[in-house]
Amino acid sequence: MGPDQPLPISPVFSTPEEYVDCLLDTLTTSRLLRTLCGGVHVLEFFTFEPGLYATILPQSWRDFFAAHDIMPILDLLMREDLSLLDGVKYRDGPPPPPDLIAYIKTVRSLSMDRSFESTSPPPLAREVALGMNAKKLVEVTEFTTYVSRLVKDINSSSRQDPITHLVDIGSGQGYLPRALASPPHNHTVVGVESRDTNITGSQNRDVLANLAPKELVMRNKKAFKQDLRKAKADEKIRLYNDGEKRTKKGERGFFHHPGLPDLSLPADQEAVNVSCTPHTPGSVQYVSHFLLSGDLNRIIAQILSSASLHTIRNAPSPLSPAQKLVLPRADPASVQALVISLHSCGNLVHHGLRSLLLTPSVRGVALVGCCYNLLTERLGPTTHKLPHRGRNARLENLERAEDEHGFPMSERFCAYEVNRGGGEGSGPRERGIRLNITARMMAVQAPGNWRRRDSEGFFTRHFYRALLQRVFLEMGLVSRPRGWGYPGEEEEGKEEEEEEEEEEEEEEEEEEGKGGPMASDTGSYAGNEPVILGSLPKKAYGSFVSYVRHAAAKLARHETHPSFSVERARHFAARLGGLSDETITGYEEAYESQKKDLAVVWSLMAFSAGVVESAIIADRWCWLGEQGLRKRWVESVFGYEVSPRNMVVVGLKEV
Repeated sequence: MGPDQPLPISPVFSTPEEYVDCLLDTLTTSRLLRTLCGGVHVLEFFTFEPGLYATILPQSWRDFFAAHDIMPILDLLMREDLSLLDGVKYRDGPPPPPDLIAYIKTVRSLSMDRSFESTSPPPLAREVALGMNAKKLVEVTEFTTYVSRLVKDINSSSRQDPITHLVDIGSGQGYLPRALASPPHNHTVVGVESRDTNITGSQNRDVLANLAPKELVMRNKKAFKQDLRKAKADEKIRLYNDGEKRTKKGERGFFHHPGLPDLSLPADQEAVNVSCTPHTPGSVQYVSHFLLSGDLNRIIAQILSSASLHTIRNAPSPLSPAQKLVLPRADPASVQALVISLHSCGNLVHHGLRSLLLTPSVRGVALVGCCYNLLTERLGPTTHKLPHRGRNARLENLERAEDEHGFPMSERFCAYEVNRGGGEGSGPRERGIRLNITARMMAVQAPGNWRRRDSEGFFTRHFYRALLQRVFLEMGLVSRPRGWGYPGEEEEGKEEEEEEEEEEEEEEEEEEGKGGPMASDTGSYAGNEPVILGSLPKKAYGSFVSYVRHAAAKLARHETHPSFSVERARHFAARLGGLSDETITGYEEAYESQKKDLAVVWSLMAFSAGVVESAIIADRWCWLGEQGLRKRWVESVFGYEVSPRNMVVVGLKEV
């Protein structure tokens, strides 16, 4: 059961333990890797001299990059067979310097192997695949086949009771539960979802997929249409003028969760949402729950017994909610659950893994994660920036937070001794692997899938955003990053003392009512608070002038991140509105020659972040081992070219 190698690692490592040792050592000792993985941000590219590009990359690397187009550079980073390079030339230009080759080899060896060979799974029925795009269709098709095969292997090799239920945490719109409950898989699935709108939508799609009977509604059509027209007329003003759409999305268009379920209600009094028919043995029961930990006992307590499912299937007419509510629940001791997830965001994978310890009914897990930027950090204070990064009040507030559910999970990663002094046997030492939010956000990139057309598009987007930051800087709207460079230990210590003194002065000013660097009474809006614009329409990227105009309009409407105050957004918009087209074009012309340099740095950051993702996955694998699980492994479950977050973490109790 499971692959021959429990971790998909490079053959240069003889054992997973050797790989993890090398991974931890490189993450904490390679200055360049630490810089590219969280030590820099693309917004800083044009905000200081001599610039980010010249500051972090050796001259020999810059000379090589200047002689080659971006696509051959991407090929060198991710696709080229380095053993075939002759050291004389690369393509039609000079060869890469030896230290660049060594760095590429290191990153490649520490990045887990994502290759995948499909077993030609049976296609999903058309009605089951309803609503899926091409990417989701491949993911669900491959993963349902994988889960079914895993359940079969567990049941055939186990001396215990067979797996009875699949629990999908974060079921979303129900694509995975629906496919697993439908032929040919026919599993009994429990979908755990926190948004009631998703559960309602999932049940509606279950009807279209023939997994649930269509509700028969008897009504007077003529009277119904009259009532409907009257209701629409009465609601017209509210529908179009009260900002309901924005309210659903949350404050100023950003998602706002409707709230946690009422846990004071007994589990057996929760609403029963089941999709099943007499024609198929599979079923889906949706449970509304917001997971805060790995304790799934409340969810297990809501699972209907097989007799109750039989009653629902064979009822002459659909049961009412009240009738479903009194149906018997399954004995938790009889439930043998496999917890699964397909692209669970942030800490949800950690909750799924911990369910092995906190929920007796859980026999195993098979979890595919994503959205590493949404992970919290277990160790505090968190490292959202290296010492030479500019201060940021919002991130510094996050730095004071510690979350026991965050990264890292394993004691091996938490207790790893790190030397930050730059020399052996000296310098400050700390424990634990920490990945800041920039590193985790870059870990969800997919540089292996970049091609010329799409890469040119997002390189342009990053160039415009970084250039806009330069405009903000020259207009005095943001502060210049301080302390950039690689100071020695004495300089670092001096800088830290100066920062502490400045922080004390700012705190005193705030206590005196002066408000610090963003005091509204002084009219100053400069600071390192992030300016989070979010997405702009495609037409905004036709030119830098168009980009600035669209950004100013969005700021004026205050449709930026909620952390960005209304007054500051309007001030930014007014200042940008005062720029002429000629001035804006002048910025673009002045920095156009550095656009490729930005593309190179972004590519190096995305390439290096493969080590960050591997560290997150390896940490989860190590945690499973620390809990005494002998059966644990990581492998690809669909192609990287289709879906880059393609690694499943599997852990099984004694089988």
